[in-house]
Amino acid sequence: MGRIPRKKVTFHRRKQSLMKKASELSTLCGIDACAIISNSYEDQHEVWPSNEEIQPILSRFRNLSEMEKGKNKVDDVRFVQLRIDKAKNQLQKLCKAVREQEIIDRCHNNKSKIRSERIYGVLEALRNRSGSASGAASDFRCAKQHSGNSGSASAL
Repeated sequence: MGRIPRKKVTFHRRKQSLMKKASELSTLCGIDACAIISNSYEDQHEVWPSNEEIQPILSRFRNLSEMEKGKNKVDDVRFVQLRIDKAKNQLQKLCKAVREQEIIDRCHNNKSKIRSERIYGVLEALRNRSGSASGAASDFRCAKQHSGNSGSASAL
């Protein structure tokens, strides 16, 4: 007799692991879950939980509209686009934080006459501005010039 092919052994081991995970997901999250496994090693499909328990779950799924069925589906292109959007958002937040820190550092390093309330006021304007940060930076430069000329900070 022959040896059991490695792929078959791997399949059975992973199948058991998948069934265990489905069971844990159902138990720990309090949800209805099922698994249907079809393979080339056996003639019959394997289902978890039992055939009787899986029928109501399948019926509910079949009764969903196509839009509801595909609501959480993400294809490769959509997945990559979501990741890119998330990375862009994180980059924007990081750039904003760096700009704010640069403003604070410039003010402290130059021993500017601008009061700390004025610095934080400019930073708040930067945070609230819907446009680009260049406008807030020019507001800051303008405020710095006014404070240098008059000796006190002026309001925005």
